[in-house]
Amino acid sequence: MKLFYTGKNTQIDCKSYLICLELEPEKSSGHAPRITLEGMKREMIESGFNINGIHFPTESLYLVIVQKAE
Repeated sequence: MKLFYTGKNTQIDCKSYLICLELEPEKSSGHAPRITLEGMKREMIESGFNINGIHFPTESLYLVIVQKAE
């Protein structure tokens, strides 16, 4: 497995996984630099990733596991 930085223009090997752990934005806070789970899924798919799993470690956190589409 490669070690990589996950910038939008970075090349990622198809056998590599990316794990994203993100805070779900609060409904009342429009200023937080957070992205909803739906927004994250959309961005990952549009960036060429397949979603392998979604987990919720806590009520306010989500974890998305993706792999580069071949």
